[in-house]
Amino acid sequence: MSSQLLYFFRSIIIGEDQFILSQGQYKRILLTGQLCLITVVISLVYVLFDFIIGRPDAWPYQITCATLAFISFVLNRRRNFTAAKFLLGISSNATIFLFAISQPIEMGLYMYFITASLGAMVAFGYEERTYAILFVALSSTLAILSMFIRIPV
Repeated sequence: MSSQLLYFFRSIIIGEDQFILSQGQYKRILLTGQLCLITVVISLVYVLFDFIIGRPDAWPYQITCATLAFISFVLNRRRNFTAAKFLLGISSNATIFLFAISQPIEMGLYMYFITASLGAMVAFGYEERTYAILFVALSSTLAILSMFIRIPV
């Protein structure tokens, strides 16, 4: 990619004149912003697909997830990095849990908790490993619960 395009994406995610001293923290901040944008896009695409096939029952959950991810993106831009990571982790885990308990276990949606755990470990990093372990425990607990609880949502 050209350097102008990379600078454009950086200015969208972090802001124009933001300077971050640590290279590791800079990469985790960019990753958090990218994960927020990906979450927003995926949630809205699912809303669009559900609209096309005429299934409005999941819209509130998908729109809530997209909204919380966008709020997390705004928090990340305003230099509230830890709050942005917390909000993104909680919203993604809650969304995965809601869909995992409403689908048959054979769908394997509980496997997405592995991705959520890995994302938390990478986003929080070694410096905030206590928070990363907390989110791994949350994801693991929700994964186990989702295997045994079946509620039509």
